Amino acid sequence: MSEIRSNTVGKLIGLGILLIIIGFIIVFASTIFLAFTAQQQAPSNVNVSGGVLVIFGFIPIGFAFGPHSETVMIVLLLLALAIMILGFILRKTHV
Repeated sequence: MSEIRSNTVGKLIGLGILLIIIGFIIVFASTIFLAFTAQQQAPSNVNVSGGVLVIFGFIPIGFAFGPHSETVMIVLLLLALAIMILGFILRKTHV
């Protein structure tokens, strides 16, 4: 019974790693495509906003920039809370 479970876990981990690699390839390809097509178009007035969320243990640290940084920080805060709540739930169920 444990052989079947460990084999399934291994397959799921492999599938997760494969999905991450495919995601990186898609993001990289779309960035390259956008860079080449943006050079051919006329320059426009573009505002860029973004943010970064890092969680050390139970301490979330978020940074945001751009004209919509307040909205980005709210989304990052909600994401941090969801990750922490999910962590607490998973820790309770796997004891």
